[in-house]
Amino acid sequence: MSSTARTLPLSGRTAPVSGAQTPDAAKKHALIGVLFIVAMALPANLDLGGIRFTAYRLWLVLAFLPLFFAWVSGKYGKVGAPDILFLLAGLWGAMTLIVAGYGNTLEASGIFFLELFGAYLLGRAAVRSGQDHRRVLRTLFWILAFFLPFAMIEIRTGTSVPLQFLSKFLSVHAQAWNEPRMGMERAQVIFEHPIHYGVFAASAFGFCLYSLSSGRGWMFAVLAVSVSLLSTLFSVSTGPYMMLGFQLGLVLYDQITRNLPNRWRIFAIGSAIFYIILEIGTYRTPFHWIVNNLSFSTGSAYNRIRIFEWGLVNIRENPIFGIGLGDWKRESFMSSSADNFWILITMRHGIPFLLLFSIATILIIRRVGRANITNKADLRLRAGYLISMGGLIIGGFTVHYWNVLFVYLMFLLGSGGWMFSAPPTEATREDDDPAPDPTGRRITRHSGRKLGRRAQISRQHR
Repeated sequence: MSSTARTLPLSGRTAPVSGAQTPDAAKKHALIGVLFIVAMALPANLDLGGIRFTAYRLWLVLAFLPLFFAWVSGKYGKVGAPDILFLLAGLWGAMTLIVAGYGNTLEASGIFFLELFGAYLLGRAAVRSGQDHRRVLRTLFWILAFFLPFAMIEIRTGTSVPLQFLSKFLSVHAQAWNEPRMGMERAQVIFEHPIHYGVFAASAFGFCLYSLSSGRGWMFAVLAVSVSLLSTLFSVSTGPYMMLGFQLGLVLYDQITRNLPNRWRIFAIGSAIFYIILEIGTYRTPFHWIVNNLSFSTGSAYNRIRIFEWGLVNIRENPIFGIGLGDWKRESFMSSSADNFWILITMRHGIPFLLLFSIATILIIRRVGRANITNKADLRLRAGYLISMGGLIIGGFTVHYWNVLFVYLMFLLGSGGWMFSAPPTEATREDDDPAPDPTGRRITRHSGRKLGRRAQISRQHR
């Protein structure tokens, strides 16, 4: 088993992860996650007391208290440092909105906490095993596959058929107007903006390539990856394209260095060296160089650079509590939109929030990468998770994750927790169950190894 694990993508140490569940518990958890993914894909919204409720917000409101008490009681595994850090980040971010005092701060702070920590908890609750994870990812894939034909129509006509149809019966968000690019209209399908659609599609690439294609044959793998690639293409957005390119780079590196020891440590060191070379060898910062060379137009690149520069100005002037939902200082010709998730959350909530949020994210990525997993299918799940999350983290430097994208990001961060925090009392997965012994004794993995060694010694002495 251990030799197999060393040859698989992003494999780590090879002790087993306990995370399987009873069939009833598995169905319940899977239903929570599947319904939430579907809710994120519903564009309908409802105004209740001046607060805009979308399907996913309603789901979070209904689920939060039961999820919170179940989490505190340890039903979703041991409460860990990432959990506490995200809880503190949610509380700090909500407080900064109240301190800033723009608009209806109590409602805004409550929604912010719910979408950050509530969505994270829902990810922790909905995904407690590899089986749960695959169910949720299959839902994500089939949503993308279902809407792909509508995206093909939209890039030609500029009209979102789903939004146009649903607007006759429900209150939905308006279709965004965007200048055509590469001879195509930009598809948004059922999302608020083409960037939302593109990020949603691009984030599925690693999952489709590694997680969903396991054991299903190369034809399904090609189909799944093609759905993600085409959907991303039709958004015609720089941020999703960069996310996709980064994931492709990780996949290529993973395949080339499969048998190289410490390959991800080498990757981290090499990336740091590359950053230093760009810092020293060019007259611009690495961020300037990357954005300028990968954006669709000079104007788009210049705008992102100005957002970065003026974002730092706002952060220096409001380092602790940020500016909340207030307007940010910038040049008069610049739009109020800030297409940089990491800069904007720091501007709004201060440097302490950035530290809490980023450290929690790093801890999850690190613990998932070092989790003790032996099952081949679960190793591929981990590979897909790390590659997709890597794309989302890098994409945040060129895209702002707001509304459904922010909730989606938090859900995915929570969904990786099963790989390192599954309760030790739970049974192993079905395909890891020890085989029954004809004598009636139960053979465990350790006893199996002992029997194997005894048989080998016996053969040597014959």
